[in-house]
Amino acid sequence: MSRCLLIALEGWDEHIAAPLLARGLLPNLARLRARGRHGSLTPILADCPPACWASLNTGRWPDVHDVLAAVETDPAHGGARAVDSRSLQRAPLWEHAAAAGLGSLRIGLPASSPARGAGGCVGDAYPGRCAADGGEWLALADGALGGFDAGTCAQLDALRVDPAELDAAVLAPLMPEAGTIDPHGDRRPALAALALARSFSLHAAATWLLETRPRPLTLVCYPLLAELSAIFAAYLPPCPAAVPEQDFRRYRGVLPGAYRLADQLLGRLLELGGMDAAVLVVSTHGYLDVPGSRGHGPGLADPRPATPRPEGMWTLSVPGLSAVREAQPATVLDLAPTVLTALGLAPPGDWPGRTLLPPMQRLRPCPPLPAAAPAAPLFGADTDTVMSKPADDGLPDNDALLAALAGHGFDDPLAGTLLAEAAFADSRRGWNRYRIHIQRQDLRGAWQALDALCDGPLAARAALERIALLGALGRWPEAARRLAPLRPALAGGLAEALAEPWLHARALHLAADAIEAHARGDHWAARQALNKLEAPLATIPCFLRMQHELDRLPAHASRPEAVPAPKPRLTRGRPKPGAGPGSSDRL
Repeated sequence: MSRCLLIALEGWDEHIAAPLLARGLLPNLARLRARGRHGSLTPILADCPPACWASLNTGRWPDVHDVLAAVETDPAHGGARAVDSRSLQRAPLWEHAAAAGLGSLRIGLPASSPARGAGGCVGDAYPGRCAADGGEWLALADGALGGFDAGTCAQLDALRVDPAELDAAVLAPLMPEAGTIDPHGDRRPALAALALARSFSLHAAATWLLETRPRPLTLVCYPLLAELSAIFAAYLPPCPAAVPEQDFRRYRGVLPGAYRLADQLLGRLLELGGMDAAVLVVSTHGYLDVPGSRGHGPGLADPRPATPRPEGMWTLSVPGLSAVREAQPATVLDLAPTVLTALGLAPPGDWPGRTLLPPMQRLRPCPPLPAAAPAAPLFGADTDTVMSKPADDGLPDNDALLAALAGHGFDDPLAGTLLAEAAFADSRRGWNRYRIHIQRQDLRGAWQALDALCDGPLAARAALERIALLGALGRWPEAARRLAPLRPALAGGLAEALAEPWLHARALHLAADAIEAHARGDHWAARQALNKLEAPLATIPCFLRMQHELDRLPAHASRPEAVPAPKPRLTRGRPKPGAGPGSSDRL
């Protein structure tokens, strides 16, 4: 293949797109699917884009490439810091392409700043930050661009589209009443303009680079749908009870309009990619459309983003590849092998994914990667300079000094905050490590991963997950025994501590009722509680197994035992008015 183009429409949800496709409102994606293949995509850690994208880029599980959460401990300053391109511990696919002499462009990939490595990179720090809603972009941060000469960097800087340039006329296709909304009392139009300006800037950079600096491999990520879905999913029809009618009228068209806009951006990239390019369009997740998961946008009580749906989509079109109408499932780990195969390279044999392309002849083996310089601890996360830690000078380290000062009555108010941040980062990494074992169906590894969480901030969640694991193994009596001590906490604020919109108090009580009833053999009560559970709680392995076990029981075993009716008593003579079977008259 002469070119391979991977385009990510982050946040694309097939449940929203399907009616638009049926009405012919997404023509570019429809044409691509008509001549290619498509299906659902199972992500890894759908609610953590940096980890999921690191797996997409490397073809490895997160516990191998080591990007396990959006934050990690900061060895240089203490506390926690956001993961970035330096957090990745395995070579991404563009390094394999570079070793084979194939250049690459990367635009907007999550956790891609500071821009580094082979090829040209427009990092996710581009186009930057705004000082205020609806303002102009600030100066580009160091590391937002990499692999380009000074003239190219200057042109990319000039291509940025400021949110201030997007007036009511530009927003009208998404929200026709934008011109009548008071910007001081309602931030939603400004937030929509910010999301549009970011994706318009990335699109301008991508199209200009494809026109003037084409490379064999190009990867582009548009965050538009993910950013707008987090705010405006609450306004999709039917109108939720918590949404005022006026807000529903103003914002119900934002997401359908954004999907049509994303299809137009896709069409322009397809045009620039050329007819001989292999094209892979992906989304690593959608958004749940169940009560309590659609989020509350700004302006509503208890604002919170929508809950990601752990299901994405993929569409692949390759010249000469026969079209397949039936949807085919795939995982994020299959995308990197597919890209290398489309470039004519055989993926590394130790990658766990499989290519989505049929067996192809004349694949070149991936050349060995150049030996990487040993990584040194970062001393200053704000600089690209990597410095080694000073040699041991015989002085006590910072922790020992802080402990000594604390013993003399001196208190460092920052130390406690940094320790809490580091503990939070470690707990998020440990929690996601557990989730990875669950996705791999490695229950033994999952149980061991929970051991590390029992004494940290996620101890309560770890206790609940142990119960769910026991249920997934069919050990219901033991699960019920572990559940009993937690029953008071279910009514005492445990749901609020878990901070998951779908793990509310009622859902936890129903789950507990189902487990306890199934453990004591009351299958009817277990089924009643199970039927009231909503996704995603109802779809975890514990309750899927319970449903399977209940479905295998005879029909009469899941019904409450019939209470025999009292036998009629015999009476002398004519019965008294109102007397009948069961009356108190005796012989």
